[in-house]
Amino acid sequence: MKHLLFLMLAPFMCLSCGNKGHKDLQTAYSMNLDTALQLLPEITDVECIPLETNDASLIADIDKVLYCNKTFYIFDKIGKKVLLFDRQGNFLKSIHKIGQGPGEYTEPCDMDVDGEGNIYLADWATQSIIMYRSGDENNYEVNRIGAYFLDFAVVGNSVYLGLVYQEGEARQNLVVWSKEKEKTMVLKNKLLLEGNKLPYRAKHYIFRSDDKVYYYERFNSYIYRLEEGKADSCISFSSKKIPTEEEVKLWAQSDPEEQIQKSFQYIADVSACYETDDCIFIVFQSIPASYGMIDKKSGMKYYVSSKDVASIPAMGVCAIAEQSFVSYFNPADKKAEKVLHAISDTKKVEKLRALPEDANPVLLLFKFKNRE
Repeated sequence: MKHLLFLMLAPFMCLSCGNKGHKDLQTAYSMNLDTALQLLPEITDVECIPLETNDASLIADIDKVLYCNKTFYIFDKIGKKVLLFDRQGNFLKSIHKIGQGPGEYTEPCDMDVDGEGNIYLADWATQSIIMYRSGDENNYEVNRIGAYFLDFAVVGNSVYLGLVYQEGEARQNLVVWSKEKEKTMVLKNKLLLEGNKLPYRAKHYIFRSDDKVYYYERFNSYIYRLEEGKADSCISFSSKKIPTEEEVKLWAQSDPEEQIQKSFQYIADVSACYETDDCIFIVFQSIPASYGMIDKKSGMKYYVSSKDVASIPAMGVCAIAEQSFVSYFNPADKKAEKVLHAISDTKKVEKLRALPEDANPVLLLFKFKNRE
C-alpha cells in the first residue's frame, strides 16, 4: 500500500452502477424470517474467557472484536486504543498513540486486522488509515484517505469504506479503493435516508469472519460479500417487519416518540453477520433485537427474539474464533447469571462469579449443535 492514498471523493475516478434493481441479484442463501423456525438449535462447546484486568489493559467499552493468529484484538473506541489478548485472555500489549505526531491518531473510529497480524486503525479526525505492521506501534504506515467514513475493511488489494460522509452527512453507502489500479469506485451510492434521520442501531455495517467479509446496506434485505473489489449479494431475507422505501421515509419524518414506537414494528438494522463452516448468525435490530441463523449443512433457517435466548448476551455475536461464535458480557451485568447457566464446569462458573464488578469483560465462545 502506498504511503498516501488520496481518495478525493468529489469527483470519483470511476463510478459503478451501484444500485441496480435487486430483482436480478443472485444469492447463495435466502430466508423468510416470518416462516423460519421460531427457535435456535442447542448451544454447545460454551467457553468463557475473562480478559485480564490491570492498569494497562483496562477496557472502557468494546466496539469491535477480531480474532487472528490465536490473538483477540479488542477495539476500545472510548479508550481510543486496541488491546491484544492471547487465546486464554492474558493481556499482551496495546496500541494507544493519541496525539498529532507521526503514527498517532486523535479520533479512532474503526479497526481491522489482516492475516499477517497487521493492525489498521481509521482516524476520523485526519481522514486516514494507519497500518501498524505486525501490531508494532513504532512500525507504521499512514494512508491519507481524504474522506470521512464510518467503517472499513482491507480485503486483498482493496480497501472498502462504509457510509462515506460529505458535508456532514452520509452520502455514499459503500466505496472501494483498488491498490492495483489506484482508482476509487462507488459500489453503493443510493441512500434511502441521507445523514442520520433515523438513529443507527448498529456500530458497524462491515463484518469480518476470518477472510470472509460481509456488508449490510441499511433498510435493504440483502447482505453482500466483499471480495475482488466487488460487492456481490450473498444473503437475502424477507419479512413483514422490513419497511418499504415509503415506510422508511414516513418513519424518518415522524416525531421522536412515534419513531420509538415504530422501532417495535420494523427491523431497523442488521448489526452482525458472522459465518463459520457450519452456519451463519445474523443479528437483526428491532425492539427487542432478534437472531437469525442459517444451518449451511441442513439448510434449516431459524429466527427468534433475543429475549427468548438467555444463554446468549443481548448484544448477540461480535466475531468468530476457531469456528466458534464470540460474544461477551460484563461481570457487573445481572443478566450474566443466565449466561452462566449454560456452562457445565461448576468450578469455572464460581471463578466467573467471583470476578469483581469492575473487571474487564468476559468473552463468551459457543457453537450450535449440528442438526442430525
